[in-house]
Amino acid sequence: MGGDVNHRSIIIAAILALLCAPAVFAQGWPLAASADGPCNSACPDPSKKIAGYGDVFAAFTGRFLDGHDMVDLQQPFRTARAKKVRFSPDHKRIYPWVGEAVGVYDASRFFTRLQAREGLVQVTTIPLVPTTLWSQMPRPGRPEEFLKWDSYFYAENGSGWKCPYVDGQWRLWDVDVDDAGYVYIAYSVFGWGIVKDSGAADGSMMSTVVQQPDVDDGNVINIMAIKSSSGYYAMTRQNHTKLWKLSADRKINGPSTDMQISFDGGAKTSDMSRIALLVGGQVRIYNPDDLVAGRGPTQTFVSSLAPGYGYVTSDGTRFWAASGTPSGLVLASFSPNGSGGYTQQEFQTGGLFGPMSLQASENYVVLAGSAGYPTGPWDIALFKIVAGQPQRVDFKNYFSRYYGYPPPGYATPNLINLLEAAVYHNTDGKNYLFVCGLGLGDIYELKDPGSVSLDPPAAIGTPNTRRSADPTAGPGSVYGDLLRFTARSSAPAVSWDFGDGMTMPNTTPVTAGTFVQDHRYGYNLGYSGPAGGASDPLPKTFTTAASSTTSTATTSFLLQRPVPRFAVSGYKYLFKQPDASSTAPIVYGDLFFDASDGDIDGHYALWSLDGVANKLMPSTGAGTGDTCGRHVLDFEAHYGANAQQLVVSPDYTTAIRGFTYGVTPFAASIDYAAGTTGVTFTAFPKATTNTSILSAAQVSQLTYAWSLVNSQGVPVPTPGSPPPPNGTGIGAIPPWTIDKSYFAVGGNRVQLVLTSPTAPGGSCAPYTSYTAQTPPLNPPDPRVDPAVCPGGGPLCTVTVLSQRLNFDQAADHWKYSWSVDSTNFSAPSLTAQTFTPTFTKVGTYKVSVTVTNDVGGAPVNTQTVIITNSPPPCPTIIPGVNLYIDYGGPGGCGLRLTPCSSGQDITFQVKKYGDYNLECATHTAHWDFGDGQSGDGMSVTHRYSTSGSYAVTALVSNGAQNNVPIHETATIGTVYQPPVTGCPTIVPDNNMLVSYIGPQSGCTRGGKACGTSEAVAFEVDV
Repeated sequence: MGGDVNHRSIIIAAILALLCAPAVFAQGWPLAASADGPCNSACPDPSKKIAGYGDVFAAFTGRFLDGHDMVDLQQPFRTARAKKVRFSPDHKRIYPWVGEAVGVYDASRFFTRLQAREGLVQVTTIPLVPTTLWSQMPRPGRPEEFLKWDSYFYAENGSGWKCPYVDGQWRLWDVDVDDAGYVYIAYSVFGWGIVKDSGAADGSMMSTVVQQPDVDDGNVINIMAIKSSSGYYAMTRQNHTKLWKLSADRKINGPSTDMQISFDGGAKTSDMSRIALLVGGQVRIYNPDDLVAGRGPTQTFVSSLAPGYGYVTSDGTRFWAASGTPSGLVLASFSPNGSGGYTQQEFQTGGLFGPMSLQASENYVVLAGSAGYPTGPWDIALFKIVAGQPQRVDFKNYFSRYYGYPPPGYATPNLINLLEAAVYHNTDGKNYLFVCGLGLGDIYELKDPGSVSLDPPAAIGTPNTRRSADPTAGPGSVYGDLLRFTARSSAPAVSWDFGDGMTMPNTTPVTAGTFVQDHRYGYNLGYSGPAGGASDPLPKTFTTAASSTTSTATTSFLLQRPVPRFAVSGYKYLFKQPDASSTAPIVYGDLFFDASDGDIDGHYALWSLDGVANKLMPSTGAGTGDTCGRHVLDFEAHYGANAQQLVVSPDYTTAIRGFTYGVTPFAASIDYAAGTTGVTFTAFPKATTNTSILSAAQVSQLTYAWSLVNSQGVPVPTPGSPPPPNGTGIGAIPPWTIDKSYFAVGGNRVQLVLTSPTAPGGSCAPYTSYTAQTPPLNPPDPRVDPAVCPGGGPLCTVTVLSQRLNFDQAADHWKYSWSVDSTNFSAPSLTAQTFTPTFTKVGTYKVSVTVTNDVGGAPVNTQTVIITNSPPPCPTIIPGVNLYIDYGGPGGCGLRLTPCSSGQDITFQVKKYGDYNLECATHTAHWDFGDGQSGDGMSVTHRYSTSGSYAVTALVSNGAQNNVPIHETATIGTVYQPPVTGCPTIVPDNNMLVSYIGPQSGCTRGGKACGTSEAVAFEVDV
């Protein structure tokens, strides 16, 4: 919250263009240091000193903005001031306000850049539209400087926002960020909007998602991003509070709703699950679903120590409020009570303080304002939260001495208002204090020997290597894994809370400043039962906290639901689902192995073979059966604490049940790979090692025979290929290559028959032969039904099926290649079985697919798709919001620039804001130029015969909407025509004027007033 501070008159563009005298202003105010130091040329009196901070801070980290000696300017870029700062919910991005722009910095590099004293850049490096603005309106002196941002947003002169020209300096009033990187901006007279932080680091402008410029209900001064179960919303404060439903991509989705509250500020938890609003001095806490539905708060709190609260914020978990009173500053905390509500606790801090802002981090609450109540010198009040109690940090009056109220013999910079301070807890365990003082933006490292940082957990258990055979196995840890947590702090001890009811108090560092604790999540899941049950909490986010006596750091992470799998020895494929008739090659004496998710000590396996149960750890194999013949297996993986004892509690179970298979004395599997003209088949035979079942001599006498068979199992001759190999001894069965032409007949497949001349022993005696078969190998027989395009597009769906019913295309290695005879589409994949293109223009398209497998390909299938609804369907035209009129003419004249003149050819265009896509359909425009003349086209040229203001209207149509009126006023001046020869006629204050500048104060014509007896330099400018 705030007001228009130090508001001065605008320096009009005509005067700015004339200030060509040598620079008399200087940025570069001396950086803060621990000891008093000399001033520099930036000081009016270089003989004075600059106050040092002594032992108050660990270090001065750096300065991200210096504009202490620049007057307030409105064009071409409003004066860069350090006003406020916001952090993203995940603390990876930093958003300082650079005047009326939102800067963006990558937090992982921001502090090291400052510590390295990276040079600041001048604001004149910011690209504006048109590019000539900086030369037309130069800075009167050395421009403001700032740390080059990774990205930014500035509404005026280049963003595409509609920005009406209204006198006044402050435009940017509030900024909020949601959990997906969308930045919500309250821009006062420009309305409000949302831009997308893509994570860029190239200094580019964030892209506009939407602008809502309507300020009929007053300027927008507050904005909040809300996430409910029904989606995202923006809540804005003008004269009334409005709620705006947003689409998934954060565009406005329908008209606003007037709320029955008027909020003066708000805050939310880091997960956006609770919202605190400041309403009439009360703190009201809402569930987001209740708030967007118009229901009341879950709790309302009032102060017993102050007439009302003036500010509210959140440290991510708790809410904090503050109020200045004649009896001293009042702070209040609102902490979760474990029952879904919050508990209020108020603190009378004793010291007088008039707050202008309130911010909180995990371990600090900080206020900027005046050291006194209701007024006093600028100051910052910082409170360290120890055991829930705020303890004020003594800065020894440093901020007043350095920034605004120097003792005798000392100097302070110009244009300092300490509007906001904030503490950022960095991943290196350090806490950084942001000081937003308008003229200077500084950052200090706090002295905090007990601060803690905490790394994300690392899985350190022994992995189940058999799991890697599953190409679909996902990344990330699962419930039951052993995780290692690493905290960094100079504190003597750190205590741990793992978020599952388990704690570890007062651990000591393993090395200087480093604490390590291992933990396996298997306790207090709150659920015991099968995976995927109705109340199964997995996947689940856990939060671990590491705390010293004065600081706490947390890390949150997701534990996935484990997937059950098992393998059989000597066979590369894994089993992941029940199979009532598996053809897996399993021989007498083979073992099953657990290949489930998780490390090998995080769960145990329960193997129930033909009704007999056996508990084993994953590293131990389970028998496949004591007899040859058919068997039924139920496999269960049990996750939880103490799995090594083969008992877990709670018992989280994943399972594969009803797996039916056969055990034989010998078996084989077949793999195949396609070449240019043929398919090569390779055998993988195996035999039992139990000599009572099959002796070594019997193994050596096993025979093999390759053959090609049809769908009835009848052998098919292959005269055009090498003869099918056959022979004795399965130790080196030769591969067989068959010409692809043999698979043109439906149902053909390759088989390998192994035969024992003598009967095996025991229960395996009946099993004297084994037949391994491939699936039918034929070129694809695709059936491509007509594309389905609901509503005529833009999204269509086309799927390739087989002409055969219930045919497994994946098992037959079908591959797909889709194409469209145009680039006017996008699709998530060109190689999937189902093609889902989204077309970007109406029209007629040819959609083709080529289907192949290992043995051949089908003819290209092509069909015609007609799109009648342009894609995506054209957004609703909102005049002045997503479509607007722009115009320009010779010499850079145009809308919001120098007025164009009568007699000039002026180009009028309908342009788009944000993500509106003019390619979504054919757009037409019919123009009324306000002088009785008209034209047609999205871009037209018109010439006015006389000066004046003309109401220009474009009637725009896109097929779905017709003749939507878009209005703009064209201001047309009179062209001054100089004589052909000789000097032009002098026109006072038109082509010649008197300007002046005061070197001491920076006063100018049209700017601030000069001082009494101040020496002023005058000049005549043309």
